[in-house]
Amino acid sequence: MRRVLLLVLALAGVVALLLWYFQVGPRAPSSSKTAETRMPSAAPAESMPSPAGLFPLNPKLEEKKNELVAKVFSDSETGRKLADVVVLFNQGSIPELNPREASRMAFQLAALRRDPEQTFKNLSANLKNLPPQYAAEKQFLLQFASRLDTDKNAIGDFLATEMKAPVSLPEDGSRPLSSFTPLTALDAMIDAGLEPAKIGQALKEALEAQTDPAERLLLIGRYERLDKAEAARLMKAYSAPTEEEPENP
Repeated sequence: MRRVLLLVLALAGVVALLLWYFQVGPRAPSSSKTAETRMPSAAPAESMPSPAGLFPLNPKLEEKKNELVAKVFSDSETGRKLADVVVLFNQGSIPELNPREASRMAFQLAALRRDPEQTFKNLSANLKNLPPQYAAEKQFLLQFASRLDTDKNAIGDFLATEMKAPVSLPEDGSRPLSSFTPLTALDAMIDAGLEPAKIGQALKEALEAQTDPAERLLLIGRYERLDKAEAARLMKAYSAPTEEEPENP
């Protein structure tokens, strides 16, 4: 369990670092103006350079993007930007090695932040359809969604739903990256500054919905960030040797 908790902490740190980087955008020479950091948010869309023209996707990534638009996100400007972020994530999240991909990814994220309502509407409706092999990308987008300037109650409901999605583990007992999505959702709720009572209620519902005992304990461990006393009580209740339903949870 200690190794799993360390892995979760490391994963959360990496995601937080990526979100910080893409909130700021890639650094550019002081003599230039970037669309991400220096262009006024009210600038007309037609005055902004097209990332597709500056940094075109290679054919393989373009194919993956089109598949995501067809099967996951809506076939709209917002849906295509979200698909862009997903296919660029593996390379674009390492700007030191892939500056072109990172710049395009930052450009798309900035554009999505400028239209928070449509971005959140697309994510809340379609992110659940993202295949398990895109677990890291989904977790990144969950935290990105929690930072959008839109209805915080709707964001809380969206993240609570992700927390309650039961984790399915392989028969070999391994814990794939996708199994950490509920923890990412809980972290995002806490970081978004939602009402503690709302987060506590979402946690209780998630603990009832999750069927894997280890997943429950991981969620409780993350909740300690918000309420140490309640987390300790829940940990004791859900740590029975038989791993059955807790007494007086």
